[in-house]
Amino acid sequence: GKNWACHEGAGHASSDYLVFTDADTIHRKHSLKRAISFAIDRQVGMVSALPFHRCEKYWERLMGPFHFLLLLVTNPFLEKPKPKNLFSIGQYLLFNTKSYWQRGGHEAIASRVAEDLVLANTFAAQKDYALYTNQPALYEVQMYRSFGEFVLGWRRSFRAGISLSSKWSPLLVASVLWLMLLPFSEPRNLIFWSILLILLTLMVKWQAVFGRFSRLGIFGFPIGIATFVSISILSFWDIIFKTDYKWKGRSYRSSDGSFK
Repeated sequence: GKNWACHEGAGHASSDYLVFTDADTIHRKHSLKRAISFAIDRQVGMVSALPFHRCEKYWERLMGPFHFLLLLVTNPFLEKPKPKNLFSIGQYLLFNTKSYWQRGGHEAIASRVAEDLVLANTFAAQKDYALYTNQPALYEVQMYRSFGEFVLGWRRSFRAGISLSSKWSPLLVASVLWLMLLPFSEPRNLIFWSILLILLTLMVKWQAVFGRFSRLGIFGFPIGIATFVSISILSFWDIIFKTDYKWKGRSYRSSDGSFK
């Protein structure tokens, strides 16, 4: 699978740095130069980067609140995030070659599905990982072609990420959702509406930076929230009932998220 392809490619490289990317990415001008400079400045052996979502499908433009919640539980703006509390994405993984091989590279996690999170947690445990959040973004991404693919893809990612996330993450998400929905239970409470307005304002500012999201998604934020909650429930279902599932023609074991 992908881990084998990455391992093979790394074995043929002779540079001081390795960057792994996916076919659904568009790299911006000087992105590699900026990423390497960032890695050197932070003195880390691994760097991932927040994407800029192209949102070429109309329904994607409504998913700003979904991605906002996703980032919220991963604390992406910590300079050097801690294990089980980080954001990493396979569309952009940069490594110092020496550090990559010292930690076994993709061969060490050959059977794992979420190679981005597993590798990031390995490096973060040694304070050797950082997430690039500077602007402009290093690359643009169009991850899925349909809403069905979106659900299946994030269901797979959520399932793998749950075991690599902080035990406080569900509580944090639940608290934010409660704050956002509370005004509808007590519509005369101005404090609750003020809190909701602050959260929605943060979403508006975030959307403009990290993707071509529509402000209609903010006004219809329950859509993005409902999608996030639904995918989370499906992911927990997979974990609890140990269901095997397929992605792009491959099957995954329910026990450890590895190929079979």
